Amino acid sequence: MVTRIVFALVTLIGLFIFRGLNPAVQITTIYVLFFFFNVMFDFFTRLGKNVPIKQLTLVIAIVQWGVAPFLSYHFYTNSEFYFMQIDEGQYMSFIFPSIIFLFIGLFLPIFGKHSVNLSKAISFFAVNKEIMIRRGKLLFIIGLASQLIHPFVPKVLAFALFLLGKLIFIGAFYLYASKVRFRYIYLLAAFLPVIISAAQQSIFHDMFLWGGFLFIIYAFIDRIGTLKKLFVFSLALFVFFFVQLIKNDYRESIQLKQINKDRSDLLKEVTADKLNADIDDEYFQGLVDRLNQGWIIARIIYVVPTYEPYADGETITEAIKSAFVPRFLMPNKIVSGGYYFSRFTGIDLQDTSMNLGLVGEAYANYGFSGGVFFMFLFGLFVNAVLSIVFFYARKTPEIVLWIPFLFLYMIKAEDDFATMINQFTKALYIMIGIFVIFRRFYPYLAISQSKSTYS
Repeated sequence: MVTRIVFALVTLIGLFIFRGLNPAVQITTIYVLFFFFNVMFDFFTRLGKNVPIKQLTLVIAIVQWGVAPFLSYHFYTNSEFYFMQIDEGQYMSFIFPSIIFLFIGLFLPIFGKHSVNLSKAISFFAVNKEIMIRRGKLLFIIGLASQLIHPFVPKVLAFALFLLGKLIFIGAFYLYASKVRFRYIYLLAAFLPVIISAAQQSIFHDMFLWGGFLFIIYAFIDRIGTLKKLFVFSLALFVFFFVQLIKNDYRESIQLKQINKDRSDLLKEVTADKLNADIDDEYFQGLVDRLNQGWIIARIIYVVPTYEPYADGETITEAIKSAFVPRFLMPNKIVSGGYYFSRFTGIDLQDTSMNLGLVGEAYANYGFSGGVFFMFLFGLFVNAVLSIVFFYARKTPEIVLWIPFLFLYMIKAEDDFATMINQFTKALYIMIGIFVIFRRFYPYLAISQSKSTYS
């Protein structure tokens, strides 16, 4: 607690000194940056002790909604397309309370602690090691098979197979937690397809997302210390910045210049060229543009309600109906992923897809006050789901390994509500179905021992 207080005081003093040197920075921006540093610190300290998915959700959101817009307002202002449409004061006066109310919803005490007793979890996996290995291998096989057949299934089944394909990661987590022989090989095999896909398509979202989940699970299972956390953090930052360095040139080379050339050779050439070149402001401008979800939010605030009236909950209601009603019963239901973008931004996209983002969609529906309150409700929803997960984890710690599967899109600040709720509900159905299968065909080998462990 003392360390947290000292860190908070140091960051607060440092930020006010920074504002003294840069008086154009709005005070609400300083509050957003203060909140970011302290949530990041909390995330770091909780790694290895628990599964800080709520902190990760906030970190991603604040980076894209607050930190990147701050950089766009004051340091990297030369973007022709991704510029901030409204002034900083107006923008941050909405974003800061939205972040605060999201935080309140996420951390409001509901019931029970959002933590797992590590010693009891280790005992659970030790007692039921063989059955955990069988369950993990089944999940791994289902995930691998789903990935292999995914390109050949009808469109109506594509998303289900996409989600089932992610079970390869959950299976690998099971096997790693069970300390099975060759567990590192399973992890590598799970991540190899996503790494290859990223290299082939120059789309790296899944690689970074699952890499982050792996870091959280690895830290939790192995209970790593501060030095290891710092090392992995540094390595992850290096990979992230390196990928951003080569991504644009690599993508352009694929699309325009050498489309028939072997992708691995092309990647090597682009990498070599970039390593021999100086890093200039254009790189950092592009990096900020890619991280900045704020330009979309600012555009929505500019357009709504001046040119487009508030949706009054239309997109939220449609998203919920679409998530729970099958398409054959509702053939005209919305398609997640940018369905409302043009309507609320006034920008017609060509050959690309962008989303409003959760907080942007909240404003488009309910305005300033209603949008802020919606962020509280969303945080409360995530909080409630995690409360249920950790409640069951008291006797069945393996369910914690499913958190990345359930929250695959829920933690992505740039996605719209339809994408988030659709992924969550489908993932929940799959998880429940898998546990029904587990209970029928792979029951715990030592139920009495498991119960006594948690009594």
